[in-house]
Amino acid sequence: MIVSKCVFYFFKIFGLATMRLDENETVRDSWCSGSKKGQVYNAILTCSIIASNCYVARLVYKENLSHREFEKTFDVVQYVYTTVTVAVILTVFCFCQGRAVLIANNLRKTYVLVENINSQMSKKEEDPVISGLKRIWITSTVIWISVVFTTSKLQFAVVMYYMTVYPCILIVNCAFLQYTIILHLLKQLFTILNANFLYVSTRQSVVTRKVEAAHSSFQAAEQSSQQFSDLRRLYMLLCDLSMDVSKFYHLIMLFCVTYVFSTLTMWLYYITAPLVTGTTPSKLQYIHSLMIVTYHIFMLIILTKSVDAVVQEKNKRTGEITNGWLANLQNQQLINELNLFSNYLLHKNVSFTAYGLFSLDESLLMSITGSITTYLVILLQFQ
Repeated sequence: MIVSKCVFYFFKIFGLATMRLDENETVRDSWCSGSKKGQVYNAILTCSIIASNCYVARLVYKENLSHREFEKTFDVVQYVYTTVTVAVILTVFCFCQGRAVLIANNLRKTYVLVENINSQMSKKEEDPVISGLKRIWITSTVIWISVVFTTSKLQFAVVMYYMTVYPCILIVNCAFLQYTIILHLLKQLFTILNANFLYVSTRQSVVTRKVEAAHSSFQAAEQSSQQFSDLRRLYMLLCDLSMDVSKFYHLIMLFCVTYVFSTLTMWLYYITAPLVTGTTPSKLQYIHSLMIVTYHIFMLIILTKSVDAVVQEKNKRTGEITNGWLANLQNQQLINELNLFSNYLLHKNVSFTAYGLFSLDESLLMSITGSITTYLVILLQFQ
């Protein structure tokens, strides 16, 4: 619970948690509730970022920090789009607070229900969500420190630029991180349910072979049928929750992914341009550019891998367990229930997209790589 509170207040600082935590832990159905103060905080944060970034955008353009007019325009456009992306993120969390509260409460409720029914997870082992979060946190922190300490130039315009753009980058990447944490939690819940499906199916097969008395076999089948019904209800609840999460982050991920695409294109251009023109940039600038590219690639990778993990666990692993269970069953009632569940799995396809325009799985990495390569070739022709 302490870790959850620390993560919650971390996101609250960056405007990604406008709700408030209910301190009464006995009320499990209401972990979070709406907060007007959180909405006001987001509104003030949004206005402050827009006002300061508008001033700095004009300053950067007038100071002519880039050597070419094209590069100067490119920098300002990218800077403005970063500001728009942050404004969209903060606005969504401000005006869609009710949906965020509902998702958080449903996630907590589902987690408690799954933990209560779970018979496989060892309590002695470290929570995989927490261990995964630690690795992501440490890696992103190290890369971010490298980005900050390799920042060069001390002109006033450059200092103002980085003082305003760094908080924006942090907010965007916190949105990636928050989505990734939720995906890790969903994947863990699907894994627990699948482990229990496998446990019940295995036990049913063993009992069917060992028990010879008809009455005892009937009781065993009834028990397995009840356990399967409980697991099925939780599974359907988790699928609906996954789709609610996907819909909530549609707009946020649309802007975040396009922001990452434009940012990678810009910084990779500055890395490759000297190779075409024959100029020699300073080592510090070159390392700084590489660190920014690495930071954004890392956040994109952890998001796509998390999406792939959830989709694989839900769409593939559950089907394999269900089909294997059907192959070893003799009870007609349970066979009918499993056939209905199998039909549900066939039509209930959980996916995480940005308004259906593109999927957030690992195929996105190849699409972005191909698009960036194409645009880099076009941009380098201006040299």
